[in-house]
Amino acid sequence: MNETLRMPDPILEIAHVLFVDIVAYSALPADHQRLSVRKLQDAIASTRDYARSRDDEQLIVLPTGDGAALVFFRDAEAPARCAFELAQRFQEKDSFRVRMGIHTGPVYRIADINANRNVTGGGINLAQRIMEVGDAGHILVSKAVADILLEVSTWREYLHELGRAEVKHGAWVHIFNLYSRTAGNSQIPSRLSTVHAALLAQKEQESRSGNAAGLDPMLGGNRIRVLSVDDHPLLREGIATLINSQRDMLVVGEAGSGNEALERFRVLRPDVTLMDVRLPDMSGIDALIAIREEFPNARVVMVTTSEGTVEIQRALQSGARGYMLKSMPPRDLLESIRQVYGGKKAIPSVIAAHLAEHYSDEALTAREIEVLQQVAAGNRNKKIAQRLFTSEETVKVHIKHIMEKLGASDRAQAVAIAVKRGIIHF
Repeated sequence: MNETLRMPDPILEIAHVLFVDIVAYSALPADHQRLSVRKLQDAIASTRDYARSRDDEQLIVLPTGDGAALVFFRDAEAPARCAFELAQRFQEKDSFRVRMGIHTGPVYRIADINANRNVTGGGINLAQRIMEVGDAGHILVSKAVADILLEVSTWREYLHELGRAEVKHGAWVHIFNLYSRTAGNSQIPSRLSTVHAALLAQKEQESRSGNAAGLDPMLGGNRIRVLSVDDHPLLREGIATLINSQRDMLVVGEAGSGNEALERFRVLRPDVTLMDVRLPDMSGIDALIAIREEFPNARVVMVTTSEGTVEIQRALQSGARGYMLKSMPPRDLLESIRQVYGGKKAIPSVIAAHLAEHYSDEALTAREIEVLQQVAAGNRNKKIAQRLFTSEETVKVHIKHIMEKLGASDRAQAVAIAVKRGIIHF
């Protein structure tokens, strides 16, 4: 009796997939299709990452008729590097344009019917879906890829969040646009531009009629549309999970810096923005001011770890509608969003108590704050005088006034109080 030969079960692996296709391929004459595919294949084969990964057997290339899928198994940055190299080769002067999508996800290595190496699984499928959102020249990447690339400083300036988009079979994915001055397409994909145009029309309709009729999950419908701004991806992810679990609210966009927050606000026009006070390029309060200069009715809730009264007062004076501590229970954050959306201010009782306690305190002058920062840096009076181009006696007078205003008994206590109240920062 003959035994049936059985291949070993494939192993589920994480792959880094670059999907490439030729835009408007089906509209080309048959001979142009053949030449275009050949030109694309040659371009792929000439990239540095293709040669390196093929030599190490860490790459499988799958022809797709009008393009190719490059499946890398070790180097998470390889698809992005390869995409940039290909994009620089196919500029507008070429006879055809390409678009690309990148995703990191699970795949199986299998053999096809001709015993050739092949790949199957969600990782490759989603890379194709993300690519299909783009137009000519676009390099779109999933949030999974963006989170990896953001760990490498050289990629940060090239990643631009687009938000959530619906792809094939009703799935929703979080997409970033990857581009530089010489590669990629900086424009919002037309599929997403249509969504954003519908959003603006909906907002205008609501302002005229007061009716919040729902349109599309991307737009939020009659749910409170929230923009989350924080430079820690894990925290943004946690906030998104919490908010999206509610029936009446939805995170429609995220940002990791003040400039990105302004850019995302212009596109999304959220109902409520959660803004971290500490951001890498500017303070959250400065970002709040920048947003409200363009959009005076913006409803922004500041989120921070600090209970500093000076910082809180500045935020509220700059137009913040709420101020939340990251240590507060999740239900308090959700209720604050609802209150601010409803036109109220959201100031937790613990923060309100701090504000009331120091309401009548005399504020430090700008010069006193400069002196206090020098004290916090460990400088003595003589060195402070030299640095601030003043006399040592004047420095002593400033320090005396600082301690009186803060109710401090010595220099160290003055610094501690100033840090706690948000007057100075280390």
